[in-house]
Amino acid sequence: MILLFSDRNPGSDIRVDWNNWKDYIDSLACRCAAEARRQNLQWFALQYYGECWARSGSLNLLLPRYPIDNKCDCVGETFKSCHLEDPESVCVGRAFRAYFYEFSDRLENKSQNHKPIPGEYDCQKAVDVALVVDVSGSVTKTNFNKVIQFLKLFVDRFDFPDSATRFALIRYDHRVFIDLTLEDSLRYSLPGLKNKIDKLKYTGGSTLTNRALKAVKEKIFNGIPRRDVPRRCIVITDGKSYEGVAKVSNDLKLLDIHVIAIGVGGHVDTEELRVIALGQRQNVLLMTSFDEVLAKAKNIIDQLARRVCRKTNNNARVLKIR
Repeated sequence: MILLFSDRNPGSDIRVDWNNWKDYIDSLACRCAAEARRQNLQWFALQYYGECWARSGSLNLLLPRYPIDNKCDCVGETFKSCHLEDPESVCVGRAFRAYFYEFSDRLENKSQNHKPIPGEYDCQKAVDVALVVDVSGSVTKTNFNKVIQFLKLFVDRFDFPDSATRFALIRYDHRVFIDLTLEDSLRYSLPGLKNKIDKLKYTGGSTLTNRALKAVKEKIFNGIPRRDVPRRCIVITDGKSYEGVAKVSNDLKLLDIHVIAIGVGGHVDTEELRVIALGQRQNVLLMTSFDEVLAKAKNIIDQLARRVCRKTNNNARVLKIR
């Protein structure tokens, strides 16, 4: 078998959580299944409390070569042996033992119930997306609630969590609030993620976009990139930062993190937005108001989905959604 990832590794972003065991192994199973699906594998195994294993080919070809261990060598959600657990409990192998899971037609059909809401362009590949929202005083609480609605519509367009896409949520004024990391998003279903978005708080304050971008670099995309998984950042702001954004934007560019800047209202600085978007003018979207953001949400999200999932062309112009 091939080790896909291990939460037992000291360098892992997610560690085995003995204090919240049930939630942890649910998350472990979901993350392992998502990674196995991403690699088009037919089965996966949970081993040694926090390891995800898999291999190409049918599970039926593997099992005859190895004897099946006693059920006591696996534990479930209450840390009892699996044969003593609820039949619906997730199970994981103890030390040097594996509990196997095979994708079935029933699971595939269940997954179809969570396909992204249709649009002109839907994202069904694995992407890491940081959503960065301005909550400064000029935004106002009313307009912030419109941003909340927009974010929920946006995540609906992704095959989350089945595609192994991950989201991070960051709010900022002159402070930075990290509400959700990429790693923690794997603990959520789509309804759970949208509920998390609903609970985001409006604070008010000055606009220091550079600090939010620095947090994206140091707190969100600070680990080793996942292989063949694009890293994207979407910034929604209605103003100009009181401090420069050039240095941190260049740092993100060097890390191959593509940034999309959405400027709302008449007080945004188009040139600063272009700098935030790493000089890629097609990654700057201009809106006249937050009402327009909601009114044209479908068209905006179509634009964003393309840019999040696809490579960009540096010669395109600044876009105004019509």
